[in-house]
Amino acid sequence: MASSLAHEAILTQARRLEAAASDGDRDRVVSALRRLIDALIDHIEAEHDAIDRVPADTARKVVSGQQRLMNELREVETELSDRRRCDVLAQQFTAELGLQAGYERRIAASFGPPRGRGDFEEPIDIESANDAEVLRQALLSLSSRSDGS
Repeated sequence: MASSLAHEAILTQARRLEAAASDGDRDRVVSALRRLIDALIDHIEAEHDAIDRVPADTARKVVSGQQRLMNELREVETELSDRRRCDVLAQQFTAELGLQAGYERRIAASFGPPRGRGDFEEPIDIESANDAEVLRQALLSLSSRSDGS
């Protein structure tokens, strides 16, 4: 998983989107949204190899959360004409991104640094640290980059 610094950089961009949406500044929202989508796509691509080294069920949960985040950004984009809805969605995205980043950090800590073959150590019980169903309910459905953006 990516470093907490990478997660914080994306969270900072999400807070910028949230501030622009709160101000009702459509141009800033569009600009922040584009930068955030690009950063999140880059982040997801950077984590691809690490995700391949965790157990399949854990990898599916991470990927599902990442896809939901992308869908949430697409929803913000479709609601640009409704200032209040855009503001609420931007706030919700920031909160959900924080949950996903925390989940990914816990996974990285649970599996430890890669061993010589690129495998992760056996996990500490991450399910007790973060119930996947609670996380799933907290995150909205989000789309992947493949839908044309």
